[in-house]
Amino acid sequence: MSKKTYFVKREVNGKTVQVTIGPHGVFSPEQARKEAQQLLAKLARGMNPNEEKKAERIRGITLEEAYRGYMRAHRKPKKANAGDSQLYSEDCKLK
Repeated sequence: MSKKTYFVKREVNGKTVQVTIGPHGVFSPEQARKEAQQLLAKLARGMNPNEEKKAERIRGITLEEAYRGYMRAHRKPKKANAGDSQLYSEDCKLK
């Protein structure tokens, strides 16, 4: 048995664009219709929701944010000099 998924398809700037709305069950037919109307309106104006989502994912995280997250997850205690157990600083600046 295959999963049923709602989507819209329309030509935008000479190219066929298909935008997935979501799976049946998560969206009722009425919810999917309302979402489809909004997406088709965007497509009619020449906007591509797929490209907008792609741009958001690309802008989603900076190198510094990734570095800080990595350092928080992987930091280790410094070797103790006088019995102190300081952690590596996560405030290092990337240059």
